Amino acid sequence: MARQSGTYDDLTRKPGPLHIVSSRRPKLVLDEPTAALAAREVEMTLQLIKDVSARGVSVVLITHRLQDLFEVADRFVVLYEGVNHAELQPEETDLSGLVNAMMGR
Repeated sequence: MARQSGTYDDLTRKPGPLHIVSSRRPKLVLDEPTAALAAREVEMTLQLIKDVSARGVSVVLITHRLQDLFEVADRFVVLYEGVNHAELQPEETDLSGLVNAMMGR
């Protein structure tokens, strides 16, 4: 049986940047939660993410709205095909720096 990179089974089998999948700390994975929301709803969703995170829940936020990340993230992890390419601190970078890391620069 062929193993597909990036699948749930793949993430639970190998240690790496997404090893949190098997940790005991509660976690929440959100894939594009604000994509179809109006501005006010985006604000409410980001506040909910902050509240959940403040309660000790690990939040993985997958989004194309990079500006949202700067409001809620305590770190950025840039992955490509399941490989950790960069880890950045929001207070040490800006949108341009994040995009450069995503582009492999």
